[in-house]
Amino acid sequence: QASGASSWPINTMSFARPAACNAAGRANDIVLIGHELAPDACAWLRDGAIDALIHQDAGHEARSAVRLLLSRLTGEAVLPEQERIRIEIFLRDNLP
Repeated sequence: QASGASSWPINTMSFARPAACNAAGRANDIVLIGHELAPDACAWLRDGAIDALIHQDAGHEARSAVRLLLSRLTGEAVLPEQERIRIEIFLRDNLP
């Protein structure tokens, strides 16, 4: 952090695409959707650079992956309802 770098990987296209939409006169025609509640993504949503965020619980994804691997190794049954990863959709109105 001493270098001032963001703690989240930044894709330069994330900054260029909204500008490109504006330059093409298509800013109101194109919906931009990001993924994960990363600090930069939340800021882009608050600022209007993107229109929505789709989020999944990374901890649940990791636990589910481990359970599935263990079930393959042990032969134990998997509970499908336990492995469904919840998807949350955030707009500016419901952003935490």
